[in-house]
Amino acid sequence: MFESPKLYNDSGFKKEVDAKEFITGFNGKTAKIVEVKKSKTKENAPLLFNLAEIQNECTKRFKIKPDETLAIIQELYEKKLVTYPRTDARVLSTAVAKVISKNLNGLAKGFKDEEISGYIKKMIDEKYSTNLLKTKYVNDSKITDHYAIIPTGEGFGNYDKLQELQKNVYKLIVKRFLAIFYPPAEFNKISVKVRNRERGIKHKRENLCKKGLFRNCKTKART
Repeated sequence: MFESPKLYNDSGFKKEVDAKEFITGFNGKTAKIVEVKKSKTKENAPLLFNLAEIQNECTKRFKIKPDETLAIIQELYEKKLVTYPRTDARVLSTAVAKVISKNLNGLAKGFKDEEISGYIKKMIDEKYSTNLLKTKYVNDSKITDHYAIIPTGEGFGNYDKLQELQKNVYKLIVKRFLAIFYPPAEFNKISVKVRNRERGIKHKRENLCKKGLFRNCKTKART
């Protein structure tokens, strides 16, 4: 059954009726576990936002069109809250990475938001490194004119004047930015193969054992 054309991958049926028929085949019969595999994996935060990426994310989260997202980020930029929005880069330049503590310190001191303050406090308390120079988030060769969209750590005098949707988009940018300083999420993975005389089945499961910041911010858990 592991190689059956009825499967869309090694653990899922294309049709519900085939899945139910297969499960029924185990009823009242003895089965044997023939293989158990355990492993651990890590998942780092994704790259930073460029314009296309944040437009996609805002469409999923807030159900708004790409041009609406651009208009919001353009206003955030004009109010000096975020960097230039019309960029295709998802990384920072070496020059910006060297002074990134300025952005972090600005957020820590100026952005009065309980959730974000909690994330920053955890970074400070657990002494997370802010040195990005040798990480995937810094790459001069992948930048044409402008680096990724990140919070400037400034402009907070304008924040309270924003509409709720604009605030939500700003916080989305802040969270993606802070996530790159957090350790990766860690998963325990287990794969079990069970077989009786007629058929076999594989079951896979991932358990999140340590959240990175990106995992805290996601709308859906990993399955």
